[in-house]
Amino acid sequence: MTAALHVLIVEDRPADAELMILELQAGGFDPDWRRVETEEDYLAALDPALELILSDYSLPQFDGLRALHLLNESGLNIPFIVVSGTISEHIAVECMRLGAADYLLKDRLARLGPAVMNALEQKRLRDERRQTEAALRASEKRFRALIENSSDGIVLLSAEGTILYDSPAVTQILGYAPDERIGRTVFEFMHPDDRQANAERLAQLARKHGAVVSSQSRFRHTDGSWRWIEGIRSNLLDEPGVQAIVVNYRDMTERVRAEQRLAAQ
Repeated sequence: MTAALHVLIVEDRPADAELMILELQAGGFDPDWRRVETEEDYLAALDPALELILSDYSLPQFDGLRALHLLNESGLNIPFIVVSGTISEHIAVECMRLGAADYLLKDRLARLGPAVMNALEQKRLRDERRQTEAALRASEKRFRALIENSSDGIVLLSAEGTILYDSPAVTQILGYAPDERIGRTVFEFMHPDDRQANAERLAQLARKHGAVVSSQSRFRHTDGSWRWIEGIRSNLLDEPGVQAIVVNYRDMTERVRAEQRLAAQ
C-alpha cells in the first residue's frame, strides 16, 4: 500500500527530479509533486499542506541553504532534505544545524526512501510533543486561574513544613502577601499551643505517600489576631509535577466561635 505524499522539489534539472520521484515510489510513496528552481517560485509554493521538501544544494539562482532559511522564516514545519551532486562536510553540518532532516548525494538515491520515512517520523514526534506541551500549558493556565480566583487558600509545603507556595487567597484569609511567607516554616505562623502536635502530624503524613488528613489550628493574622484555619493536607511529595504537601485551607473562625458560644450557653 502506497502512502500519498505532497512534495516540493527544488531542482533545476528535470531529470534529477524524476529520479527522486522514482525513488520515492520505490520506497512506498505516491508523490503529488511540483518542481521549482527560482526563489520566487519556491516562496510561492511554500504551503502548510506540503509534507516534504527535497532541495538541491546548488542552483543557478539560489541554493539549498537559502531555501532552508526561507522555510525557517516562514514558520512552517516541513521536513527538508538536501539532495545534491556534491556537498562538503562543512555545508552538510550547516544544513543540519539549520534544521534539515537529512542530506543525500544524488549518486546514492537508494537512501531516499528510508531518509524520508525517518524525517516524517521525526516530524510526527515533534508534532505530538508540541501538542502535549500546548495541552499542558492550557491545563496549567486553567489550574492557575482556579487557584488565583479561589476564596480558599492553597499552600505547598516541603516535608519539613517550609512554605514553597502561597495562593493569593492568603491575603484575604491571613493578610499576608502571596510571597511574604515563602521560605519560612508554616509552624512559625501557628499558635504556640498548636505547633508541636501539627509538627508531629506533618512528619507522619510525609512518610505516607498519597495520604490525606484534615486538621484545625490557630494561625496568626497580620493584624495580630488568631484565626481558626481548617486544612486538608495531601501528601504529593512523590508526584513529579508537584513534589510537595498540598494544603487546601479556609478560615473557620466564625464557625468555631459560634460553636463555642453555643457550648457556653
